[in-house]
Amino acid sequence: MLRPRVRVWLTLVLAGTLGLTAVLRGDAGATVGPVARPGLVRPWSVEYMDRTRSVTLDQALAAARAFDAIVAQPAVYRAYVSDMKAANPDLQLFAYQKGIFTYAADLPETAYSHDLTGLRVQGAQFPGTWLLNPVSPDAAA
Repeated sequence: MLRPRVRVWLTLVLAGTLGLTAVLRGDAGATVGPVARPGLVRPWSVEYMDRTRSVTLDQALAAARAFDAIVAQPAVYRAYVSDMKAANPDLQLFAYQKGIFTYAADLPETAYSHDLTGLRVQGAQFPGTWLLNPVSPDAAA
């Protein structure tokens, strides 16, 4: 029998492998940004690495004009989505989530995974992140 932590990592690796396989085979159903000719790179912006920094309206509009796809923490652009879409109707905004880990510490307790002592499982590489319980309806909501 595998330990719970090993099972979680194996599940994550398997899910990632299956997702990558689908993308490489062309089975992915969603397209991000405009379709480009082979050899061209579609511009997109990774905004989530600095956690939840805030931006001004001018910065949000500049990002919307520069990119057709932006990945950011959920709160970064929330106040400016309609303005950004007006500036770039092709813009696709994606909310970043670190796998099944979250920075949110205020969800119902059943949303989180717990160790054998009943404590929440915390991310080893990013302290302050919590492992969600993938079968919990509260985690999915």
